This record gives sequence, C-alpha cells and structure tokens, in this order.
Amino acid sequence: MKESLMTNNNNEDNKEKKLLKDAKKMHYIKYLNLFFSILRLVLEFYQIINNIEFAFYLLFNIFLLIVLFHLFIILPISAIINLIKTYHRIFTRNYSISKNVENIFDYIGYTCCGCCGYDNSNNVTFSKYSNLIYGLITLFLSSFSLFFFLKDRIYYSNKYKNAPLLSDEQRKQLIIIILYLIDSIILLIQSYFFDFHDYFLRRGEIFIEFYKQLIIKNRKEEAEFVRNQLPRYVKDFVINSGHEMQNTTV
Repeated sequence: MKESLMTNNNNEDNKEKKLLKDAKKMHYIKYLNLFFSILRLVLEFYQIINNIEFAFYLLFNIFLLIVLFHLFIILPISAIINLIKTYHRIFTRNYSISKNVENIFDYIGYTCCGCCGYDNSNNVTFSKYSNLIYGLITLFLSSFSLFFFLKDRIYYSNKYKNAPLLSDEQRKQLIIIILYLIDSIILLIQSYFFDFHDYFLRRGEIFIEFYKQLIIKNRKEEAEFVRNQLPRYVKDFVINSGHEMQNTTV
C-alpha cells in the first residue's frame, strides 16, 4: 500500500515538474521570439539601406528580380508584421490557435496576402505556418543566389588568373546573400517557436487545471507564472477533450 502511494506521489511530482518545465520553456520562447523579431527587422533594414545600390544591377535578370522583390519588399513587410504581432501577444496576452490546422491552404493564402488574415492577426498557428513558408522560400532563394554567385566567381577567377577573387562590391554582394541566408534560418527558428506556442496552447485545459491545483496548494507564485503563459482570456480553444474552454480571467 505504501509503495503504491509512493509511486502515485512520484508520478504526480514528475507530472508537475514536466508541466512547470513546459511553462518555463514557453516563457523563454516568447522573449526569444521577440528578440529574433527585432533582429530580423534590423537585418532587413540594414540590407535595404546599405545595399539599395545593387538593386539596379539585378533588374536585368528575372531570377535576381524575384530575389530582389522578396528581399527588399516581402521580407521587410513580414518582419514588421511579425514584430508587431509578437510584441502584442506578449504584453497583452491576446492570442489564439486555429481550429482548422489541417487546412494548409488557408495559411498559404494568409502568407501570400497578409491582409486576408487580419482577423487571425493574433493566431499563433497562422504565424507558425507563415514563418515556415517564408523561411523555406527565403532558404531556397538565398541558397540559389549563393550558388550562382560562387559559380560566377569561380568562372572569372579561372578566366582571369591575375584578377582578385573578390572586389569590394562583390564582398558587399556576398554579405547580402549571407544575411539573406541567415534570415531564412531565423524564420525557420521562429516557426519552431510558434509551433511550441501552438502545442502549449492546445494543452490549455491541462495548464488551467494545473494552475488551480497550485492555488489550492498555496503555491501562488508558481500558479501566477503558469497562468501568465496562457492568454488573458481563455476562450474558444481547441483542446484535447474537443470541448471549448470556459472564459477564465485573472
């Protein structure tokens, strides 16, 4: 009997530790996501301000024109929107998850035309997929840009033996491409952050019950910490049981 009670207590302790660990991970991920959102915005505008001169050289190549449009138009706009959303979600605790996770075409449409997804501006599921799509597109374009750049440099270095490997302008171009590649990695990292946020919120019912148990045990600081990782208004959530959660506020 005692062994059974000890086993139950150990299981309960392990469950609590796991839930607290996930809550702490969610806390750190939110602020890391904000840091990466700010970093992306700085990165985008650094590239625009310092490298706009190269835009005119790219206008005569269709592939490079696509890269140019994505680099100087799409990514800066997405970076601004992403930062606003991330900041707003953290400091207002106003966010939600999607009820139609399986409908990937909704996310593709939202990514291609952000204004169509205005009603979902606080939806972390949409952010997860839109960042994933942007990240994959950026990774593809930046990888091909780097490939063509290196191919071009190797050709000219073989043709003109005495020519320097890279001129000052070419070094700047290479920096653009490398930063472009880094941006794609940041986008994919942020997609993972939003994925964990989505996963965490889909277990919202479990964390609300955990919050209540901590209150009963008079562990108020831990309870408040857990509750702060959830939206201010927990309403209309898709959860494990398939039922909607009642509105819960603090």
